[in-house]
Order: sequence, then structure tokens, then C-alpha cells
Amino acid sequence: MIHKDMNRKRILFVCGVFFPETVVSARLQTDLAIALSRHYQVTVLRPRPTRPKGFSFPDYNYMELPFKVIEFDSYTCPESSLLGRFRESFSHGRWCARYIRGNHDEIDLIYNDSWHLFGVYQVAKAACQYGIPYITPVQDVYPESLTSKMPNVSFLKWLTMLLLRPIDYFVLSHAIKIQTNSEKMANYLSESRNLSRERFVVVRNWQDEKPFIENAQAKNDRKNSTFFTFMYLGNIGQLAGIETLLEAFSMINNESTRLVIAGSGPAKDNLQKIARHYSCHIEFWDVPAGKVPEMQAMADVLLLPVRKGFAKFSVPSKLVAYMLSAKPIIACVDADSDSAECIEKSGAGWVVKPEDPLSLSETMQSVCCESSDVLKAKGKRGFEFAIKEFSKDSNCRLLCKVFEQ
Repeated sequence: MIHKDMNRKRILFVCGVFFPETVVSARLQTDLAIALSRHYQVTVLRPRPTRPKGFSFPDYNYMELPFKVIEFDSYTCPESSLLGRFRESFSHGRWCARYIRGNHDEIDLIYNDSWHLFGVYQVAKAACQYGIPYITPVQDVYPESLTSKMPNVSFLKWLTMLLLRPIDYFVLSHAIKIQTNSEKMANYLSESRNLSRERFVVVRNWQDEKPFIENAQAKNDRKNSTFFTFMYLGNIGQLAGIETLLEAFSMINNESTRLVIAGSGPAKDNLQKIARHYSCHIEFWDVPAGKVPEMQAMADVLLLPVRKGFAKFSVPSKLVAYMLSAKPIIACVDADSDSAECIEKSGAGWVVKPEDPLSLSETMQSVCCESSDVLKAKGKRGFEFAIKEFSKDSNCRLLCKVFEQ
């Protein structure tokens, strides 16, 4: 049961991921819960930590957090499996809805960030049943992002949209506020779901800039290699399109360069097998928790590959982290995406077509010949843009104001 404190409003966080997980949503929700706990009574519902796949969580202590965390044993599926993810979503939603039914008198507001689509739906339905208002964040547009992964069969996609679109509409139409991370996403959802644009609030996915600034002040460059280093750092999943990086890099044929793939994820083992077939310098690194600034400081250029259509409505968190490292960026993203707009507006790097190894290879070869002054200037412009648009301080404060209202 939630501990009663009649002097403070009670907020229930329903999260698919949370501390100690290192993925973006986990970090954002943890930051937000900590900020809100200064003024409200916060309780977090979460499954046992599993993200990213292959990451271990030997020691973590919720007692260090300024709010209560309830961890339950719902089904989890860190693997990229459609049926497994559906089961995970349904199981998580069922556990959370059961908790809401048993504690509805002690909940004033719900932050509904369960797994899409079935998890957020069950939480929304339980909230509506007891008249509890909820805010729901949207990181990806469902079911559109789901159908984009399906075989190119019109009937199958049409049927999926027909069956799942009403679920998404129920969740969004009953939320008192819908949080998106870009104007494009908010506009698309407003028009496609026929919902008032005033229901949406745009809050960028923030990054805590302090570790990057501290790393730079300590001059912790750690670049101890004679190689010109291209680096990808982030989740190694199916949607990243890292195969394109491997193929493009193999075309450079430059012995003084290397490609580093840093991170963990479900596609890592397969990518390592693919890399063995190339006779060039390709390395896979693990990234210890809290060491992202130090690792990225070892790169000359950072790489952001995203499969076609998947970067349209949002800015990947790794792009923000890249900018805060003050390194130039090559982004393989759609030309009309938010990511491309950020790169071009800031002048932080270069944009090439996604899943186009030849274009990427030509750009990488050209970048190798750029002067260090040009590379540093692009990195500096990216850093200044990130501080203005994606800082933790400004964006977390903006979202807290939504709860206050």
C-alpha cells in the first residue's frame, strides 16, 4: 500500500523500465521521479530490470531513492521478439492495473509509461474506471512503428492498423496530457487521431550535461590511438542499422582508420560474426555504466545510423549525447527527420541517406581528410546546440510544470 501523506499529492509512476537500467526511458523516468518527489509523494511500479539485453544488474538499492519503488515479477522480454514483446506488454499492464484497482483511493495522478500497446491500455482503462487522471508519454508512434517492421503486405498492415489503432486512440483520447519529444510527432498524432493540439506537450528527451562538461574540463580525452576513429555508441539492436556501418567502413580501405561499435544489445553477436568477414579494423567495446562521456571522447567522429522511417518523429538520445561530447557526427537518417533537422540547424556534422553504404563510405572517406579545426568547430556547434535544446535542467523542469498544472 502507498504510505499516506495528506499534505502531498500522490503520483503513481507506471514504468516499463526504470533505475538501474541504462536505456533512455529508464533514465528519463528516474530523473523525473526524483524531481517530482521534492513536492509530491511518488510511488513507482516496475518489472525486474532487463534492459538492455546482456546487461547485468548485480547490485542496486531502491532505498537510495527518495520515493517508494515496487518491483513485481511480470513477464519480461529483452529480446527483439514480436510475440514476446506483446506478452511482456500484456503481463506488465495486467500487474499494474491490478495494483491500481487495489489502491485507487490513494492515487491522485498516474504517469502511464507502461509498454505499448496493451500495457498502457490496461493502465488507462483502470485509471478511467476509478476516475484517476493520467499523463502518457509517447516515444514511438504505435501501431505505425509496428507495421513498418512487417513484410510489405498491404492487407496485413491494414488489418493490424484496424485492430490496434482503437487501442492507441483510447489511451491518447482519455489522457489529460500527452507528452511527445518532438513537434512533428505531436502534430502527426493530433491530426491522425483527431485530437486537439492543446492536449499535447512537447518535451525533448534530455541528457544530463554535467558528466560531459566535467569530462571535458578534466581533459579526459583518453585518445591514445594513432587510428582515426569512427565510433557508434548505444544500444546494438535491429533498428540501429549497424550493418550499414560495417559495410560502408569496409569500402574505405584506409589502414589508418578504425570502426568502434560500443555498447550491448540483441544484435551484437550477429554483428560480430559479420565483422569477422571484413579485413579491416573493426572493434567491439563494452561500455561500463557512467562511462559514456569518457568512451565518446576517444572518437574522432561519431556515427548515428537509423533504419529508414524510424527517425522521422523523434531525436535519438544518442544524438544528444554525441553533441554533448563535442564531436562531429555523421547521421544516416531520413532527410525529413527531426535528427537531420538538428544536424543541419546546428552545423554539427553531415547527413547521408539511411541504409546506403556507398554514400556513407564516401562521406567517411571525405571526413578523414578534413582538418582537425573543421572537426572541432562542428563538434563545438553541436555542443552549444545541445545545451540550448536538450539540457536536463530546462526540459525536466518543463515536464514538472505539466504535473503542477
